[in-house]
Amino acid sequence: MRKHVPLLMCMVLAIISTTYTYLAPTLNLDNSPLLAFERKLLDLKFQWRGRIDVDPKVVIAAGDEETIRAFGRWGTWDRENYGYIINNLIAAGADVVAFDMVFADPVGVDATQANAFQALLDEKDLPNNIGNLAVRTSEGESATPAELAKLAFAAKALEDAWKTSTDGDERLAEVYDEHSTRVVQGAVVNTEPEDGRPRTAVDYAEDLERLDPFLLREYGYGWKVTELNVAGGAEATVTQLDVFAGGKPSDLGAVIEAKGELILPEPAFIEAASNIGFFSAYVDPDGVLRRLPLVYRVGEVFLPALSVATAASYFGANPLLLAEPTYRMGLAEIGYPREDGTLVRVPTDLNGRLLINYYGPSGPNDPGLPDDKRGAFPRVSLADVYCADLPPLAGGAAKAPAPAADNADTDGADEDGADEDGADVDGEEAPPPGLKEREDRCGERSHTIESLTKIVKGKVILVAVTANGTFDQRVTPFSPNVPGTEVHAAAIQNMIDGRALSRPTIHIQVEMLVLLLVGLLFGLVMPRLPVAGSALMLIGSMALWWFIDWNILFSACRWFHDVPVGLQMSVSWAGITVWGYLTTGRDKARLKAEFSTVLAPTVVDQLLSNPAMAGLGGAERDLTVMFSDIRGFTTMSEKLTPEGLTQFLNEYLTPMTEILIKHEGTLDKYMGDAIMAFWGAPIEQKDNPARACLAAVEMLEKLDELKAQWRAEGKPDIDIGIGLNSGLMRVGFMGSARMRNYTLLGDNVNLGSRLEGTNKNYGTHIIVSETTFERSKTVIHGRLLDAVRVKGKKEPVNIYEVVGKGPLTAEVAAFCAPFEKGFKLYQAMKWDEAEAMFRAAIAARGGKDPPSDVYLDRISHFRDEAPPADWDGVYEFKTK
Repeated sequence: MRKHVPLLMCMVLAIISTTYTYLAPTLNLDNSPLLAFERKLLDLKFQWRGRIDVDPKVVIAAGDEETIRAFGRWGTWDRENYGYIINNLIAAGADVVAFDMVFADPVGVDATQANAFQALLDEKDLPNNIGNLAVRTSEGESATPAELAKLAFAAKALEDAWKTSTDGDERLAEVYDEHSTRVVQGAVVNTEPEDGRPRTAVDYAEDLERLDPFLLREYGYGWKVTELNVAGGAEATVTQLDVFAGGKPSDLGAVIEAKGELILPEPAFIEAASNIGFFSAYVDPDGVLRRLPLVYRVGEVFLPALSVATAASYFGANPLLLAEPTYRMGLAEIGYPREDGTLVRVPTDLNGRLLINYYGPSGPNDPGLPDDKRGAFPRVSLADVYCADLPPLAGGAAKAPAPAADNADTDGADEDGADEDGADVDGEEAPPPGLKEREDRCGERSHTIESLTKIVKGKVILVAVTANGTFDQRVTPFSPNVPGTEVHAAAIQNMIDGRALSRPTIHIQVEMLVLLLVGLLFGLVMPRLPVAGSALMLIGSMALWWFIDWNILFSACRWFHDVPVGLQMSVSWAGITVWGYLTTGRDKARLKAEFSTVLAPTVVDQLLSNPAMAGLGGAERDLTVMFSDIRGFTTMSEKLTPEGLTQFLNEYLTPMTEILIKHEGTLDKYMGDAIMAFWGAPIEQKDNPARACLAAVEMLEKLDELKAQWRAEGKPDIDIGIGLNSGLMRVGFMGSARMRNYTLLGDNVNLGSRLEGTNKNYGTHIIVSETTFERSKTVIHGRLLDAVRVKGKKEPVNIYEVVGKGPLTAEVAAFCAPFEKGFKLYQAMKWDEAEAMFRAAIAARGGKDPPSDVYLDRISHFRDEAPPADWDGVYEFKTK
């Protein structure tokens, strides 16, 4: 059960994460630390991606510093000026003109007009003239008709001037009416009341009645495509909303509800409007504007945002609201069905907000600016728009036609020959009202309709203020101080080019699937890895997810949440690591205690990293076993004191054990003067025979060094025999519950022990089985020694003497070659030829070759007593 705890823990975490991911859209999580972190990651994604080039369909007609310098403080403008601006933009080919402002208050008199009215009042001197006339009348002197006419004309001029100064709303309303289908008026909705008194549907009744033509009421859960027959028998494709019968806006409770004031345009402007939109924004708790509401819910209707109404005018289609079919409590997208049957789809979140895909930092789209300063949208000064239709004059400056005079003679005509209706007495047409004032304002500006056309033709124009200190300052992922109109511009551009960020329900479902897969993968794989390996898996998994998300999915305008996935991975790794320290740590401590004295440190480290490699409980493995024994140990021990014998054994066993560990062998046990060791367990070693043979040769080399030292110290001279065998053996912990040993069992183990003892019969030091020799002959050299049948075995075994390390040398080959030829002749019972070869081997080895002496004795024996008729050339040992 304990081994399944990591998987269970990971799956529980995955279920918690998937539950959070599923419920997050339906909960009020704006102040959640997880969502706050997610929003910061979204900002980093924008900055990682950087600015992107865009074909701007939106132009900002900016009330900038230049406009204020030319025309005075923004709030003092006569609204008639906006009429000129609209006319000039439409004349220049603008597709839609949208106002990121609301004209909600009665008109006032701007500073320029007030100054002009005061100058006219001073010029006419009407108060003094009336006062003088009154004094004369009181003194009995009557005014002449000419004097009365002059006073009347002066008063009429002042009345006309005042009327001209205060009729801006009427003139703007006329322009609104003339271009109503191409102009979008702005309004404000407060989602929370500024006066602290939440509104209900009853409170909005009067406002909603005025806004009735602009309200949205229906929604659906899908689209339907209809083929219609039109004039001439042609067919047309129409995409429509599949209206949800009986669905009420109040059923979509996730859509942002308005509870505060509605700030609407003046009634005259509403009557002249075809499009009105609310430009209120929705700022996240950290102050960054990432989402823009597209609709607001008021009672049983929806109010469209400025961007929605503007897109409707641009696409020439009414917005249709599609509800989200899974949660069924909010919106999924807004659609604009076009005349060609296509559907422009704008994704929203459940709250009806657009996830704005910002194109880059704030600022004008001026190619002369560096990328980190250049904005996405062109800007044109309202001063240039206002003056664009004035005729240019020679020298580049505008020259106004002569203005009509304000003084009239006693015959009812003014002093310059114009009658009181403004027509010239000579038949020449008088200049349009306000032209002189506009020319005075524009001065030498040379902007023309033609140059304006290059900027605004076919575009959506957002009229807004951008001068410092006059605009609603916003924070975006790219910039800390942005005119709010740029946010609306980005939203409208997203809707036109289809690049808004989207997070549909399928994204949530994908995240839930990823979380479950992460839980399953981490729970199955991580417990099998060392801590370093699991950390690399964690880092690699997170890097893979973030690479896919940040570089592929986000670039495709898809917003996936990273925090649940990152937390799932991190907490799973941390839990598995802690569990490993609490549980497998004890196993590792036990393994270290049991193996540290018999294994090389590097092997112990590998075993601790992956205890499963030990094959605890016993397993059949391909191994090589070594047995080593001291010749004449009993006789030697009789000559030494117990203390001396112990010291002598320690001096011998210590370097021999170090050699075993050097070649990463496993020390099984010491048996008095004998050593038992093996290779291939607990760590699997494909080259275990070669490691064992090298260790055996080096043990002999080390023994030669020790013998020289002991001779000098007067200590006994010893010799050793080593036997090696390779094959399948049973390895594992064996013994009792309290006392056990990691050791080997099996026939191949016994053969190794027999081979060690066989050295005494041949006068050799290292005898190995054929299997061991064949798998090691790339690193050692030797000779075929005999074919033997050990006690208890029927099948013969070829045995080899290992002579040294590395390739076969010429010196060794000189006695090995004749020896092996002699052995083949011996098996063929060619005694004379065999004897000659063995003597040649003895001569080549300097007159002493014990194995050759053994065969010479056998040949002598067989000459006296011939082998049986079924003799197969195999020597059979009668003892162990």
